Amino acid sequence: MKWVKDYLDDDNQAKWKSFFNYYLERHSGNLVFSSNLKRQDVPLLNLTDPFLTDIIESWNTLNYRDENLAFVST
Repeated sequence: MKWVKDYLDDDNQAKWKSFFNYYLERHSGNLVFSSNLKRQDVPLLNLTDPFLTDIIESWNTLNYRDENLAFVST
């Protein structure tokens, strides 16, 4: 998960980040890592890079929270 930490670090200006930014651009970049996405939903992103797909699946396996949110109408 160090890869994700390095990717999300705004101070890290490594060239490799531009490659992954290109693939994540249509998914709002690093929003994929801050959302509560189920691992099973990652294929719906239609990512063409298998490494990035594996990283996002692993990240969401560790971070997904199945919480029932109560929506209250006002």
